[in-house]
Amino acid sequence: MKFKNIYKSAINNIVRQKFVTIAQVSVIVLVFVVLDILVAALYSVNMFSSFLETRPNLNVYFALGTKEEDIMKIKSDIEATGKVASVKYTSELEAVTMFKNYYIDTPVLGSSVQEGLAGQLPASLDVRASRLDYLKDLDSMVEKVKSEQPELIDSISYKSEIQTRLNDILTIARIIAVIVVVFLIIVLFSITFLSIEFNIRNRAEEIKVMQLVGASKWTIRFPFVLEGVLLGLIGSLIATCFIIITFYILVVYKNTSPTLGALYKFFSEIQFPDINLLVVLLFTIVQLFVGALVGGINHFLVVRRYLK
Repeated sequence: MKFKNIYKSAINNIVRQKFVTIAQVSVIVLVFVVLDILVAALYSVNMFSSFLETRPNLNVYFALGTKEEDIMKIKSDIEATGKVASVKYTSELEAVTMFKNYYIDTPVLGSSVQEGLAGQLPASLDVRASRLDYLKDLDSMVEKVKSEQPELIDSISYKSEIQTRLNDILTIARIIAVIVVVFLIIVLFSITFLSIEFNIRNRAEEIKVMQLVGASKWTIRFPFVLEGVLLGLIGSLIATCFIIITFYILVVYKNTSPTLGALYKFFSEIQFPDINLLVVLLFTIVQLFVGALVGGINHFLVVRRYLK
């Protein structure tokens, strides 16, 4: 019965202060939407980084006619660094076969080389670093071999700007995420402080009467805390619905938009988790739980300051 009265008191507070309630819920929705977008962006960038680490990061092309034993020695030296996940050797004959298969739908290009004939395309080593940070060291090592034995290595393909830009994007994204989160938390607490101060001033006489009749601090504080929990649930639910609806609109729109379709195809090799009903349900439960927790703790901290 006591909890029922406290619940009614919290609901009455929410309904009584419509504009303050709308302001608090709006801020909570904004906080959750922005945080969800930031988390998704950081996760996608990390997934893209991991994807790059699964691809050959450094390609070494040898002069035509280079002996296989010379290439194998360089391959062994690279592997001995302990900084590679794999080193794949492609012979001149294999390069021809791969070229013809790649341009099988373009006969003019495919016929420019003859199957089974060496000396047309260079042999190569496709080096995949165990970490993108190791790419620069591996490139320096191969460059040193090229300078010492220029007759063996024809060219080296290493796009260092990919690693640099990716690391820069990750760093900037994390800094922006922290700044935005701190800013939103400050805004959320500020709105809560103002709303609860306004609420307490309106109910000053009621609170004094409760204190005079011996009501405990928790009895007085709990309606405000419950109000925060309810507002957190409402705000996180609205944010969750917005994120889910937006996601499915993008999924549907992908099939009709050339731009989104091209982006989806470009990232199709990245193993993103499947978004099914169970994932959506878990996402909703986590959002609601965090919303209720944040709302309750936020109101408790503020109420504790005003109702001592």
